[in-house]
Amino acid sequence: MVKDKFSLKSMKKSNTELILSIILKNQPISRANISKMTKLSRAAVSSIVQNLLDEGFISEIGVDREQTGTGRKGILLEGNRNFVTVGFDINSNLDRLICLDINGNVVEKAQFTRKNVDFIEEIRDSLKMFFSSSKLKGKNIKSVGIAFPGFVSEKENIIAITPYLRNENNFSALKELENTFGIPFRFENKAKLMTIAEKNYGYGKDSKNMLFINIAVGIGSGLFIDGKMYKGSSNLSGEIGHFKIMDEDGDECVCGSRGCLETVLSSWGLVKRYNKFSASKIEGQYRSDVVVERALEGDETAVKVIEEAGHYLGFVLANISNVLNLDLIVIGGSNPVRNCDIFKQKLVKDFDRYSLGVIRREVEIKF
Repeated sequence: MVKDKFSLKSMKKSNTELILSIILKNQPISRANISKMTKLSRAAVSSIVQNLLDEGFISEIGVDREQTGTGRKGILLEGNRNFVTVGFDINSNLDRLICLDINGNVVEKAQFTRKNVDFIEEIRDSLKMFFSSSKLKGKNIKSVGIAFPGFVSEKENIIAITPYLRNENNFSALKELENTFGIPFRFENKAKLMTIAEKNYGYGKDSKNMLFINIAVGIGSGLFIDGKMYKGSSNLSGEIGHFKIMDEDGDECVCGSRGCLETVLSSWGLVKRYNKFSASKIEGQYRSDVVVERALEGDETAVKVIEEAGHYLGFVLANISNVLNLDLIVIGGSNPVRNCDIFKQKLVKDFDRYSLGVIRREVEIKF
């Protein structure tokens, strides 16, 4: 009996998502045409449409004047333009916010410098300033999604570890924020959200088995297998930055271990490796852009450090591909090394070297 209830609930959720997608892609559209496109009964469509109307996702905009026949004309439906959601991108020194309507149009955007005060207080203050924008007056803000550079556990709704922000380990903040603003909040790992965006709007549109790598201050990833996002048992998958590439004599990582991929590829890792071998030190823990600039100017140490990063990422990706038989790997992120030809050439060369021939022929690498 429990199983039957669960199946019915899952089916209704799936049908609701399908109908909303049909409306947004074909708006304006009538209930009758939704029924034809989905093969669902008119009664089922009407019930789900009414729920979407009640929750403010969609609006009725008048009769279908192009409908032929003598029967009663259908009512056309479209996405509710006043239905908006907010995205909050948390970084080590800057918070970025954006508000989108249900059709994906930008309503407002802003950014605030992080003050490194209490974490919840900082989110609350940034949102209050953002919500005060004249462009958001009269809008029905339905939810806030927060992209976070750390481990986010779905089982317990906690951020398990956040090495790049201060004092944010092991806490649950959703209820406090939801009580303050009266709307749902959702935390998610930033690399996973970038992977979903790449799948829906970028290179991954036609991919079934895709790995996305986010090279930034840290290193993260997201994975689609058979067209579905792979999360692991508690949403903690994708921590490719902590793939071990060296023994205990490797540099120390922010996670407390040694020899992680992050120690040679992240912004701080590239700077630390360069400063370790060069007499001409780089000021600024995250200035990997300077490492890239010096490499392009012919600095041998900078070239060595960037080639090392390309080598190890190529090695790691080849082994992952050998296991998962991927069809696409996308290298993204804010770290400028990902666009450096020295890095890209070394990565591809060593990916070819370590991947199985038949596997390599089936996978495409995009930067």
